[in-house]
Amino acid sequence: MIKIENLDGFCLSYFDILILETPNGRKNDIYLGAAWNYFGSIIRGEGRFVSEDADITVREGETVFIPKGCVYRSEWSGEPSAQFYSLPFVFSKQENNIQFSLQKLVIPDLCQDIACIYNAKERGSLSAFSQFYTLYEKAVDVLEKQKEPPSAKSIYPAVKFIENHCNEDFDVPHLASLCKMSESGFYALFKSQMGTTPIGYKNRRRCLKAAELLRSTDYTVEYISEKLNFSSPMYLRKVLFANFGKTPREIRKEKQELI
Repeated sequence: MIKIENLDGFCLSYFDILILETPNGRKNDIYLGAAWNYFGSIIRGEGRFVSEDADITVREGETVFIPKGCVYRSEWSGEPSAQFYSLPFVFSKQENNIQFSLQKLVIPDLCQDIACIYNAKERGSLSAFSQFYTLYEKAVDVLEKQKEPPSAKSIYPAVKFIENHCNEDFDVPHLASLCKMSESGFYALFKSQMGTTPIGYKNRRRCLKAAELLRSTDYTVEYISEKLNFSSPMYLRKVLFANFGKTPREIRKEKQELI
């Protein structure tokens, strides 16, 4: 079993576990991306999860892993409804939240382990946290990492910088210098690998952060606009609707659980 050597990077900034039910035949498009990482363990019925790179069906007694930020569609079946454990979590260090892809986990007793975490949390026992880390270490042994083109490694310093500093002011020459590339070569490679320009990716990341704050906090649109360095609350509303087709109020109403 792989051991987590540096717990500082794996400190939980969010952790919960609950039992949810989803009506038979329900379909959901998670186009904003998963708010957190999830382990979802099916108690009754089944769920189908479809992303750009995966199409999996998870049945009773099986578990799905959904990474933070994953854009996917879920389809549910079960009589009278599908029922499952939802275990959302986020590590404080961003890199530890984007390592793995959407996938079904085949690990003996994994569903039982998740049920034990749920029971511990219901009792108010702090052992729920230690049990989570034991479960995560077990899962890391089989989780498949996200795939990326070999050339993507050359723009990784810029991608990482944008993700960590998307609310700051910077330009393309600075990003190109981080990758030790010419501005024109960097710009063309970034656009081909990421499907958008560097500044477009920066704005997309800011929108995702704004959506995450709307879904997980009570911060006002005005505060989020200032925190993420948007020119005005009105502009934030405009770009959110342009990217997601929803207003801040509609985004805030979206459920946070695995759906």
